[in-house]
Amino acid sequence: MSSFLRSFVRWLLAGAALLAIVFTTVSVQRGTRTPESPLALPPLVIGDGGDRQVIHVDIASPDSIQTVRSLPVTADGSIIAWVQDNQRRLTPPFLMILAERLYGYDREAAAVWYHTGLIRGRYDASRCTDRSADPALEMLVALAPDIARYLRAHPVQWATAAEQAIDSTFAETELSSPWWICKHALAALRAGVRGEIPSDWMRPEEDWPELRALALADYGDDVRDVVVANPVTGATEGDSERLAPSEDVTDDQSTN
Repeated sequence: MSSFLRSFVRWLLAGAALLAIVFTTVSVQRGTRTPESPLALPPLVIGDGGDRQVIHVDIASPDSIQTVRSLPVTADGSIIAWVQDNQRRLTPPFLMILAERLYGYDREAAAVWYHTGLIRGRYDASRCTDRSADPALEMLVALAPDIARYLRAHPVQWATAAEQAIDSTFAETELSSPWWICKHALAALRAGVRGEIPSDWMRPEEDWPELRALALADYGDDVRDVVVANPVTGATEGDSERLAPSEDVTDDQSTN
């Protein structure tokens, strides 16, 4: 074999090796972001005319929650409509953002969405095979500090909204992935260090109907326990925290 041919073969092999590294790296990066293909969402459109802003929200991106949460108050109407229209495809953190944005306009609706976000959060956590992710649910309330504070001070509204959320949360089947919470499990964190995702991170789909029913039943039991213990007011400020994460969570925490 001539020196030219040997050089050409070595060049081809080197090129093939480089391509293999590139494709492997891209595959790991994509897999690390989310174990499922993100659902297509319509863009979040804010304003009109020359001030029109079009935001393409990728819920697989770790920055998606903060992107929406950090938008100004003038975007409230657009955010409220967008989350309501796409709530089946959005994860519970977005529902908490919806509750917080609604707080200044319709507190009753905001309260129902607040509980809906917590119920959906519990359900998603139950779909994780590794339940060590459960403590991460405490970050949900940090996304809706104003409505959470209001409900702690108004226990009757808290109980009423909770019951309404129990009746409506799974009226339509959710389509979002629970990876946002499952990725906080110890097994997922250990795998993430290696650039991997556990193959069995989520319970099989045939378990989901039962898990939905259990999430609603457990939440309902908690509400009834509080109401029975406080028949006059329906709850007390302290008891209302049983269904919500601790107030010790700071407002600048978030989960993706």
